[in-house]
Amino acid sequence: MRRLSLHIGTHKTGSTAIQAAFDGYSWGDARYASLEFRNHSIPFYTVFSGKHQDYHIWRSANLTPAEIEKKKQQLHRLIESEIGSDTRHLIVSGEDISLIDHKGIEAIADLCSKANRKVDVIVYVRDPVSFTQSDFQETIKSGSVLARPPYMNYRNRIEKFLTIFGADHVTFRHYDRSKLVDGDVVSDFSEVIGVRKPRKTATENTSLSTEAVRILWALNSLVPRFTPDKAIKIARTSLIDHLRTVFPGKFQFPESISRSLIDIEDVEWLKHNSGIDFTPVGPRPGPFDNKEYLAFLNAFTDEMTTKLRDHVQGIASDWNDTDDRVGLVARYFMTFLRDRDQRAADFSPGRYLDLNPDVRRAGVDPFVHFVKHGFEKGRRVV
Repeated sequence: MRRLSLHIGTHKTGSTAIQAAFDGYSWGDARYASLEFRNHSIPFYTVFSGKHQDYHIWRSANLTPAEIEKKKQQLHRLIESEIGSDTRHLIVSGEDISLIDHKGIEAIADLCSKANRKVDVIVYVRDPVSFTQSDFQETIKSGSVLARPPYMNYRNRIEKFLTIFGADHVTFRHYDRSKLVDGDVVSDFSEVIGVRKPRKTATENTSLSTEAVRILWALNSLVPRFTPDKAIKIARTSLIDHLRTVFPGKFQFPESISRSLIDIEDVEWLKHNSGIDFTPVGPRPGPFDNKEYLAFLNAFTDEMTTKLRDHVQGIASDWNDTDDRVGLVARYFMTFLRDRDQRAADFSPGRYLDLNPDVRRAGVDPFVHFVKHGFEKGRRVV
């Protein structure tokens, strides 16, 4: 019988490295599925989630509902073709597959059954504290403002695979370098599915520091996540690259916040079904405190403020200074936007207020207003 090795993540467990290494892979009777995107999350979630119209991939690409529907039909045909192909060992990898509901996973199982293809599911899990640290910064990097940090929810993501494919066809792996083959997730995954490790090397997503995440948190309150403007997108990417240089290090929540997000019953479910124990040591975690969470993210150190001011003044010494945290971040973002857009390059705070007297009357910082409203709405700058 033909095989499908179905890697479902989960998130923040080296999926990007696996996908980059296996993209275009072919060895013996094994082949990495060719589904237009090397991250198979995109085709599978689009086709089987029932939530394709709201999928962030297509919203970021500014596709119309009709275009998204057409894309779904195209990808459905592509998945059917690959599942039904003569390839004896097909490899699929997509962390968003774990987010598809029970009905969607049943549809995948039915498609594989009709193609006489046995499914083996491989799932990597990370301890809840380190998952929250890693996933939160990636979510903030994508432009979101979260009411509370994310939690993995192992049972919700994995139980449907155990039910549909059977426990004998679901392999759990603890995402911890000390427990992976050769300390590497690509080597580990290759051994689990019984293939030669790809010759291509791949790196995993690099971390942002606590300081960088705080600055992006402030920026996200100004810049819309789903914007069609390429200048905004490129400026944001340049800003993130700069943050990595100026504020190196890793992001870390205080232990009180991280532990408060742990669902003890969920962790016990994982231990019972996989033998992997993420039970926190010490007293039972207390409730999540939203005030502590917001205070942590909104805290700007003197060093952060000084570095941002030095950068802004080094590029635009004529811009007026501010003691406001969000206003300073708006000026910081403008130093990158001005390289990509003539309106930002021509921006003068005094002239902007003269040309837009309603902004002056409202007493709003001209930089904050331009970044949050004026740029997108085409407010006059000259």
